[in-house]
Amino acid sequence: ASQKTGNLPGFRCLVSPMHLLGAALPTCSINPGLSWQWLWKDKVYKEAGTETISILPYLMGPPVICTSSPEVMKQFVAMKGQSEKPPEAGILVRIWGPNVFSEGGDVWRRHRRIVQPAFSPRTYALICTETSRLYDEMVVAEAWMGKDTIDIPDVNVITHKLALLVISCCGFGNPLSWMHDSPAVSGSMSLHEAFSIVSAGSIERILLPRWMCNLPIRRVRQLEQAYSTVERFMRELIASRRRELVEGPKQDSKGSEDGPDTSEYRDVFRIMLEASEQERKHALNDEELVFTRNNSRRKYLLLTVEQQGNTFVMLFAGHETTSNTLNAAIGFLACHSEIQDEVYEEVKSMLDGNELDLNTLEKLDKVQACFLEAGRLLPTAFAMPRTTVVNNVVVTHAGPPGLPDEKLVLEKGTVLYVDAIGVLYNPRVFNDPYAFKPERWYGATANDMLMFSVGARACLGRRFALSEGVAFLAKLIKDWKIEPILLSGETENQWRSRVLTAKMRLTLAVADVPVRLRRRV
Repeated sequence: ASQKTGNLPGFRCLVSPMHLLGAALPTCSINPGLSWQWLWKDKVYKEAGTETISILPYLMGPPVICTSSPEVMKQFVAMKGQSEKPPEAGILVRIWGPNVFSEGGDVWRRHRRIVQPAFSPRTYALICTETSRLYDEMVVAEAWMGKDTIDIPDVNVITHKLALLVISCCGFGNPLSWMHDSPAVSGSMSLHEAFSIVSAGSIERILLPRWMCNLPIRRVRQLEQAYSTVERFMRELIASRRRELVEGPKQDSKGSEDGPDTSEYRDVFRIMLEASEQERKHALNDEELVFTRNNSRRKYLLLTVEQQGNTFVMLFAGHETTSNTLNAAIGFLACHSEIQDEVYEEVKSMLDGNELDLNTLEKLDKVQACFLEAGRLLPTAFAMPRTTVVNNVVVTHAGPPGLPDEKLVLEKGTVLYVDAIGVLYNPRVFNDPYAFKPERWYGATANDMLMFSVGARACLGRRFALSEGVAFLAKLIKDWKIEPILLSGETENQWRSRVLTAKMRLTLAVADVPVRLRRRV
């Protein structure tokens, strides 16, 4: 195994972190687990003396090459013909059906052809408008009007709700007001709650034998209910959109107290479904049917498994990843008042008497830089596994600056694990990597935004997330100064260490972020 990984230094363990069992077990000295990239980020590459290391398991899982080198990342993620995404890498989301995130090769290219046209300037303009509308509704609904200070014990509650309502409207053409908890789903569990449980329990759900789902164990029943809630919502959504393609949109969609006029909406999902139904040479396979388990009974549904898979990815990415980065951005701004003041001056000059539209949004460079820097420090997508499809030569940096790079030959079939946290904390690329420095991102291009991946497999929802995040931050900072809620005797640095830390789940999430809003005068 050590020859397979070029005798690289690294760590040895019982079970590979890429194996489900290894990921399910807690991180410790003999098991890297799911959290090793975050917990060991300050020492693992430093102690190895190289940016590319090996992980050799004794019991389960293949030997793995792991890298924190952005050059190696770009070579294998961005360049065609070098590597493919291994099937096991997408197992946690493929349970919902094949999708643009989980698949590789020609299957992935077909998914991308269908999904990509849905992300357009018209979509981003709608995101900007809806985020602005929801912020204004939030101020009224949360009784912030007329108050000088607002204490928010956990800002995650607000950002998760915002992200769910934005994706409901702009992603799926189902606009709701802030007064609604979440898009309607039959049953007692809200969609927001269901997503949180799915994110935290995805590995557990796959490892559990199906017969355990009927046992009277609260955690197991709750997990099963969450999966059923999300699946039911997606089935109803796909069915309603298919009816609209045949019958036309409902005639009563001219706006109501629940939300704005939807008759002219061209949401992401509707465009994606039209591409699937109408573009026959790229259409998703109708013979691939979704099946679900209901008390161990298998039932075939008239929905394509691929449409459900892409629906889940859109919902999850639009909800979890955007809200987690917003949480981090608000938290970092709270403990960097000098940076917040600079951002406020930019927002005030751009929005003074002007509506927040897409044209204005694209000029808010400092706001976007704060969102990107928060995404660097707490990246929601923390790993990019690949399997080499040809023999490759990797050039990786080793040792202190000034030493020559080293070459490593990777045989065909080698598993390469791009450590996104390691890449984004690489001190050779990001000077003072633990510091919150939004200025790193002034003038950044899409290729610089490594937290969204690179090349053809870069995140399709990058501008979706940026539009929503920048719009909400701009509205918030224009009206309020953000401050941390400190414990007795706690400093801002201690608050950051306690609060702005990662919870490793299906994505990297942020712990509870308590902040105080103080009205600007």
